[in-house]
Amino acid sequence: MADKEAKGAESPDGTDAGKQSEGERTFTQAELDALIRDRLARERSKYADYDDLKSKAEKYAEYQEAQKSELQKAQEAADKAERAKQEALGRANERLIRAEFIAAASQLQVKHPADAFALADRNAIEVAEDGTVTGVREAVERLVENGRLPLVTRPRAPDLDGGAGSGERSSDIRPLSEAEKAIAKRLGLTPEEYAKGRKQET
Repeated sequence: MADKEAKGAESPDGTDAGKQSEGERTFTQAELDALIRDRLARERSKYADYDDLKSKAEKYAEYQEAQKSELQKAQEAADKAERAKQEALGRANERLIRAEFIAAASQLQVKHPADAFALADRNAIEVAEDGTVTGVREAVERLVENGRLPLVTRPRAPDLDGGAGSGERSSDIRPLSEAEKAIAKRLGLTPEEYAKGRKQET
């Protein structure tokens, strides 16, 4: 009877103490700590390469950024060189065009040849790769025709047709070239007057 009562004894929480000891296992704190450490170690091993991969990814991103910066620097340097080249070419062309204007204005007997460059419409002026300038003479001629460029005023040659003892004969006057005739026309002189004036200058 006592054995039966002993076998039927219950634990303080109302459960069968015998069944509890047979169906469940209890762990000490040390065992629980060991289980947790083991589980953490397995989880960490899954991501053992994470820091290394992250470091490599960051270095690659830095490399790409550096390459991008170098490319940008090279492009900026190329753009700067091209701008400098175009500016130098523009200055050289301007000096060349100015010289052509002065030369053309001088040939056309303009009083102040340097004014031709300042007054002319230079939109039609072109400079070829070999340095040939076109359109300058036409631009200067338009300025002369419009009265914007005064010509050199030459004194009228005296009338020597009836002058006694002058020895001046029309046969002594050299015929004018086509270019000289054009200049005489622009000066408002007849070919004979211009020719006489030229003879006096010589």
